[in-house]
Amino acid sequence: MANEKHALFYGSENQDRRYGAKDFEDWLKKFFTSGTFVGDLQVTAPGGMQVSIGLGYINIDGKVRNYDEIQTLDITNANATYDRIDNIVVERRDADRDFFVKVVTGSATSNPTPPVRVWEDGVYQMVLAQVRVAAGSTTITQANITDTRADSTLCGFVAATVEQIDFSQIQAQYDSFIANYMEEVAQGYADYVDNIEGYEAQAESVFGEWFERMKGQLSADAAGNLQNQIDDITDEVAFQTQRKVTTFPDANHIQQALADGRKKVYEFAADSIVETLYDAEGAAVKTKTTTITADSIIEEVE
Repeated sequence: MANEKHALFYGSENQDRRYGAKDFEDWLKKFFTSGTFVGDLQVTAPGGMQVSIGLGYINIDGKVRNYDEIQTLDITNANATYDRIDNIVVERRDADRDFFVKVVTGSATSNPTPPVRVWEDGVYQMVLAQVRVAAGSTTITQANITDTRADSTLCGFVAATVEQIDFSQIQAQYDSFIANYMEEVAQGYADYVDNIEGYEAQAESVFGEWFERMKGQLSADAAGNLQNQIDDITDEVAFQTQRKVTTFPDANHIQQALADGRKKVYEFAADSIVETLYDAEGAAVKTKTTTITADSIIEEVE
């Protein structure tokens, strides 16, 4: 068991800090994945029925070894009829307390597959490469070697174990917050709609009562005057909100044309301004004459 009574790794004082191999193994497993370091232990074909394994460092589940010499392995002779696939492995063998570079010979068949790597009972294999031994071949070429160091299911490269931070707990809290917030928004909107519908119903009722009182009181002149005021407001809103183009045909006229086709023309005289509104068809619908005297301003609308 790893030492869990105190922090790792401090020097011992009176043997109060004693560490074993398991302490170091568990420490390595927590921080680093199994595999070779990038560029280490490459399998190459030196010629004949052999392969070479380059220098390098390997970590197998917390146990490590550095190979500082090139390893050369013999490949079993090819089958006369069928191909086979061999594994080139580094094997951690706990009973021997060491690692071994070896060839695991596959079966020669019409459809060969590589041997299944061993990963149990104190024997753990990292497959550096797979070698296809063609039927009747007498030499291994680099083309026959498939590098599997990057394949994490067979070997892999040593990397930090924290590949990504787990935000699942934070995400759960965030999801809960969002769900509650959306529920509050939905309820608030529903209340808003209810209030608007109630307001609309109330406003419609008030307007209906007002209209019933007023419609019997409006004379023709009063109704016409009211309509003229409404028209004036409508025209003014249009001239304030629509796009308009102002031109100056001559020194005595200014013209404003609205996007809907209507236009307003100002005609300037010595003592008066005539403002004429034309509909989209060009017919004059209203004329306003402003006369300026020495002591008054008179406005007349036709």
